[in-house]
Amino acid sequence: MTIVHISIIFFIIAAYLVYKGIIRIRDKDVVINEKINMKWWSIGLSVFATDVSLSYIINTSGLSFSKGLAVGSYGWTSVIVLIVVALYILPKYMRLEIQTLPEYLELRFSPYLRLLFAIIHILFIVLVALSFVYYSFGVLIINTFGLDPVWQIPILSFIGLFSGLFLFAGGLKMAIKFDMYIAALILVAGILVFSFALHAVGGFHSLAQHAQGKLNVLLPADDEYLPWTQVFFGGVWLLHLNYWAFFQPMTQKVVSAESLSEAQKGLLLTATLKLLVPFLFIIPGIVCFELYASQVSQPDDVFSVLLKNILPAVLSPFIVLAFGFTVVSSSYAYLHAVGMMFTNDIFARFIHPKTSESLKEKVYFITILTAVLCAIIMAPYIAHSLKVSVFVQVLRYAFLPGIIVLFLIGLFHARSYAIHAWLAIILSVVLYFSSHYFFPTWIPLHVLGTNTVAIAIITLIFIFILPSKKAITLLGNRDIRFERNLIVLIWSMFIITLVCAIYVIFSQ
Repeated sequence: MTIVHISIIFFIIAAYLVYKGIIRIRDKDVVINEKINMKWWSIGLSVFATDVSLSYIINTSGLSFSKGLAVGSYGWTSVIVLIVVALYILPKYMRLEIQTLPEYLELRFSPYLRLLFAIIHILFIVLVALSFVYYSFGVLIINTFGLDPVWQIPILSFIGLFSGLFLFAGGLKMAIKFDMYIAALILVAGILVFSFALHAVGGFHSLAQHAQGKLNVLLPADDEYLPWTQVFFGGVWLLHLNYWAFFQPMTQKVVSAESLSEAQKGLLLTATLKLLVPFLFIIPGIVCFELYASQVSQPDDVFSVLLKNILPAVLSPFIVLAFGFTVVSSSYAYLHAVGMMFTNDIFARFIHPKTSESLKEKVYFITILTAVLCAIIMAPYIAHSLKVSVFVQVLRYAFLPGIIVLFLIGLFHARSYAIHAWLAIILSVVLYFSSHYFFPTWIPLHVLGTNTVAIAIITLIFIFILPSKKAITLLGNRDIRFERNLIVLIWSMFIITLVCAIYVIFSQ
């Protein structure tokens, strides 16, 4: 199988999706995002498939090339946050039966906070997350098959349109079901790459002897990437909390479960799989450092160099095809989130409040096509443009501390109201630029952690001084109860035990 055969397969599937998109009567869940009663295994595998995207695989392999097993801390610490979200935050979302996270902010605080959050969220997803997914696919195809870089734009255009058509053709429910197969492909392909990498280096014992400290899960406190102080006490936990609790592409799938218990078990399934995944892609990155370092010119090349050197020629295209399909899962999740937020939280709420369902559907589709186009245009610059990097940094870290604090006070402090939320946002921007002026050497994670703590303390003091006259309680659907399922509790404790074991075993 060559790149020509892979292209033919993708084009056949794309043609089928166009056909389906034209003739089908679109399900209501495409725009309305109503309950689609998915079981826990569907939810868990779908969230896992979206999380372990091609950009994650390429980025993890590239970082492990230089930092080793410590890169896995991003995955292993996120598992703990997933448990917290499942037990304490998810019940509140499901009780309110919200369609989008901006909708929650209007229910709890203010309609203009809904608008601000939707705009920031859409910009980040399209210009950063979605663009990087497309960019990663282009890097994998071009580097693995040795294509001329001139093919980058056609490849980006193709995968962008392909992912959009997939969402048009089946809606959210079909996409979640398709994710189950993508998750299986990720695991099978990952295990194959892991196995061939270990075989190439002579087994795990040989790797351990020559790994030069790269099998240590903790980096020194003065490390500029991920010091152990940040792993246990720093901003990495806040990144996870934002991603799993306050990021629309992830939450939209979980709240589609048929019950709270199913949603919680789905998140725990994702957490269990995330314990394994870092090993599958970090160990090969370390192997690449040991055997093929001379062939790597930049971190993005690591995974492609590895595939070209360790896989049999007949198997390599199948592995590339398997990882290529991860782009579909990630991109449709991002596109659906963007379409939902612009349609419901901006257009139908502020631009055209009396809009019809048919008009909302048209707006939804136009929004997705626009998002695809913008992401394709941005993708070539996402990793190499200094101006883009600065914009991404500002967009992420200037607002993120305030967003985390306003969600937390909304969820867990009944005496907070709109003025406190706006205070958190304003403080977030002010402290971001102040910290860069007074402490220019701080790493982003330290800025995030310090600013979030400072904003939380100031906001809580302000709430104490000027609380809401009455407690604000969003009751929602009282049939959704908050008791903890015994299976969920036992499963959670088992996962936490495994995380602790990883740090004990691989700390040197």
